[in-house]
Amino acid sequence: MKIYSLLHGGLSTLEHFGGCLCGSVRFRAQGDPLMTNVCHCRQCQLRTGSAFGIGIYYYTDKVALLSGKLALYEYESERGNSWLFKRCKHCGTCIFTYQKKNNDRVGIAGGTFDPPTFWYNLTAQTYTRSKAQFCSIESKYSFETQPNYVRTKLVDSRLNGAELVMSSSNHYGGCLCGSVRFDMEGDPKLLGVCHCRYCQLRTGSGFGVSAICLKDRFHIESGKFDKYEYKSDKDIQVTIKRCNICGSSIFWTLADKNLENLVVISGGTFDPPTFWTEVDYEYFTRSKAHFCNIDCGNAWETSRSYKKPDALEARLVGIKST
Repeated sequence: MKIYSLLHGGLSTLEHFGGCLCGSVRFRAQGDPLMTNVCHCRQCQLRTGSAFGIGIYYYTDKVALLSGKLALYEYESERGNSWLFKRCKHCGTCIFTYQKKNNDRVGIAGGTFDPPTFWYNLTAQTYTRSKAQFCSIESKYSFETQPNYVRTKLVDSRLNGAELVMSSSNHYGGCLCGSVRFDMEGDPKLLGVCHCRYCQLRTGSGFGVSAICLKDRFHIESGKFDKYEYKSDKDIQVTIKRCNICGSSIFWTLADKNLENLVVISGGTFDPPTFWTEVDYEYFTRSKAHFCNIDCGNAWETSRSYKKPDALEARLVGIKST
């Protein structure tokens, strides 16, 4: 049964289902959300590894965890608010976010809904001061920070959305909690945006940002990792490395003889200026969020070497949202 949403102006269903990358976590949300938001703050970029986080907010009694086990991470924002993130214990996908003082509400990571994943329009976008220069978002309201913004806590430069000047040819980055730190020598060979369902589920965002570089130019300085492996729809084994404390997706490798000397770094994990270079390609636009536009001249509905697999779960097949 379908109804028209008066609040968001789009076609919605009475129940919306979703889950994590590995499929062990499944959830259900009932009715229309209270608010839909894209957040460009540095915490959301580090949490997702993408250019922004997407929060689809419901009252908690409208959301049910149907299966799976969740790991909890807590941090305090620059406004002094305590946030709780709940991730799949197996693959690490961040599913739910809570603000402690508003514990009757929960934010669902927008990229984790089953296709058509982006069935909603956006109420607002926040922290545009640190928005990726290659991305434009369509929303009803837009804020440089947040309404009634007051900073109550000092944060280091990697968490500050203010634009910084690059001081060397090396680029540094890390995870949300700060335990993982890395450096990359020079610029990436390629910077890509991928809208495939695997990247949407991995990040919980609208797309993944892939900074591709040679392995011998990428160095881990500190931190420990959890590992998750899966087979892509091209039958290539992908190994994702996440911080074992906060769960940030830092980098991944591909078990392919043509790619074995490369590493792919999550673009949102670089220190500011986080998005200093232009996007070289845009993949899987067939499942691109309708509210998102990428400044890139090389776009593919799938990818350059894509071959349709014999079978694929419906939740992993990209469907264009309108």
